[in-house]
Amino acid sequence: MDVPLISKFVQSAVDAAMAQYVAPKSLTLDLKDMLSGEDFKKDTHGRGVLMIHIKRGYDFKMGDSAIPLVKDASSDPYVSVGWAKFGKVVSSTRIMLSEMQPCWEETFFMLVTLAELNVEERLRVQLWDSDRFSADDDLGRIEVSLVEIISNKESHGKMWDRTDGFRALKPGDEMPGKLEWSVGYFPKARIQQCQFDKQTFDPSVRSMEQLRAKVDENAERKLREAIFKERKTGRNEDELKQQKTQELKAPAGRHDHIGAPPTATRAASSACRFTTSPAWRSRS
Repeated sequence: MDVPLISKFVQSAVDAAMAQYVAPKSLTLDLKDMLSGEDFKKDTHGRGVLMIHIKRGYDFKMGDSAIPLVKDASSDPYVSVGWAKFGKVVSSTRIMLSEMQPCWEETFFMLVTLAELNVEERLRVQLWDSDRFSADDDLGRIEVSLVEIISNKESHGKMWDRTDGFRALKPGDEMPGKLEWSVGYFPKARIQQCQFDKQTFDPSVRSMEQLRAKVDENAERKLREAIFKERKTGRNEDELKQQKTQELKAPAGRHDHIGAPPTATRAASSACRFTTSPAWRSRS
């Protein structure tokens, strides 16, 4: 029955009735497209991550004055981590009430992008005294150049244990107290040779050169098919380059799926499945 309006109503009624007799009730969804918002393979803007571990502080300034016969001088310290030039606080530790030798043992991660690299950012670790009814007191700060963290062999790919004294807002002025902490820079992962050796998805690919050759072949084939379908003339080099980039990011195609309840009779042939990408696929 192909009568306007009535046909859609009849089809939806049939779908609803058939759904009760279909097992398993499932629908294949592409998580990659859902998370990215569009059907296009993208690379992350990040170049790596900073891992910061805050251990403990000691001998720093008391933020709260003593009240005779009522309260001794103390601080409610916490540490914030962020970028110095952007003035952006990314994370902070918990507040230790009335503690002059706080031990936090907390770890934070900060994404490093081209924006931070282009402006030669500095990592800022700042000690604060928390106040309930007024602005928090600045008890000192520590700043380390991002370039130094990335280029230093002590912090590139591993954690660098440090003990630094605090400085005031005005350059050159010292403030009492020290902080024990660690920092490390971990660049974006690349495909390792051991991953090529162990992967079983495509036994013909055992090196980056073979992967690139396969990607080039697949990209040119897909572009030829697209040109033929759209009846274009010639070969667009920009489209070819874009296609190669997409294929290299995910050479195995789509593999992230999850099952969900159906809304149509197509569920009869669908199966609830969840698969992961092969171990050798690039994370870059």
